[in-house]
Amino acid sequence: PILTGTVQNLDSATRTFRLGALVIAYGGAIVNDGLGGTSLANGTFVRVRADAVQLPGRLTAARIDRWYPVPLAEGSTVQLAGVITGYTGLASLRVLGIPVDASAAQITGGPPGSVGNGVKVEVGGRVVGRVLRATKFKIKQVPGTGGPSSFALIGNVGNFRSSASFRVRGQPIDASGPGVTFSNGSASNLGNGVRVSVEGAQVVDGVLIATRVAFE
Repeated sequence: PILTGTVQNLDSATRTFRLGALVIAYGGAIVNDGLGGTSLANGTFVRVRADAVQLPGRLTAARIDRWYPVPLAEGSTVQLAGVITGYTGLASLRVLGIPVDASAAQITGGPPGSVGNGVKVEVGGRVVGRVLRATKFKIKQVPGTGGPSSFALIGNVGNFRSSASFRVRGQPIDASGPGVTFSNGSASNLGNGVRVSVEGAQVVDGVLIATRVAFE
């Protein structure tokens, strides 16, 4: 097996880390960080080679190499989509193990204060000194929100109980607030199977608090 992914839950004592859902044991592996060293760190993007999967959910690595999923040629234009690791500020974070400086980027999809480790983003910009200097930075999903941070859904109503409790594409919705605006209909038109477009400003306990509902 050959796998690529981001190192998580690194335990140097037991010589293991997680790669997605798999536990990787690297005690007997050749480790090459691509810089002449043998270090591993959480957030590092690696390629793991193994002889076989010995146990369900666990893989014994034969070789681990630092891996760059995209070219980092000076001046090249790069677009990335992934989860943030190694976050210390907008000027210093990683996506797919690639260093990113987003201090000058236009941030969309959510407030800059929601950026941090574990947040799924799309970034684009130009490589300078092996760092992606982002000019575009879109927040796609924040952990614990239960849905996209842009808070916009289009689909058919399901599990309808009332305007305060229904689902669209599996996302719980509360459209009972006094500030909700309805287009092409009213709250009384809500029901199972009705196609709607829902927008909201926040997710509370996994429920999208709608600010606008449009009937398609």
